Amino acid sequence: MNLRAVWAIYKMEMARAFRTVLQSIVSPVISTSLY
Repeated sequence: MNLRAVWAIYKMEMARAFRTVLQSIVSPVISTSLY
């Protein structure tokens, strides 16, 4: 296994998971503050 490839995939997955969590938290907050 190439360590650099594993690291790149790991970073990509973490960024994707972070965005998903961010959206699931931010969206309700924005909706709540708008209404």
